[in-house]
Amino acid sequence: MCEGFAKAPDEGRSSRVAGPETLGLTLDEAKTILRGVQQAVVTTQAAAHVAARRHCGDCGATLRLKGHHQTQFRTLFGTVTLASPLWGCKTWPGGLGRCAA
Repeated sequence: MCEGFAKAPDEGRSSRVAGPETLGLTLDEAKTILRGVQQAVVTTQAAAHVAARRHCGDCGATLRLKGHHQTQFRTLFGTVTLASPLWGCKTWPGGLGRCAA
């Protein structure tokens, strides 16, 4: 039997299973998958960036979460939305600006 052909169960003739036009992903399917991969990669990279900067550059204290907002990054493969934390040092006067230490 030739590759790409299958014998129909109730008929004695061969029928085409899939033509070249049905192999692989469609452009929309590929874009959907790539969008998901891009979201996962950027989210992981952003989390590593935030974790590396959890301490005050002046006194070394662990920064406290003061709030957060959404931010969007435009990438070659689409826009990615991330949570963006707002950090503050407990030793900063009023919680803003440079550390008082």
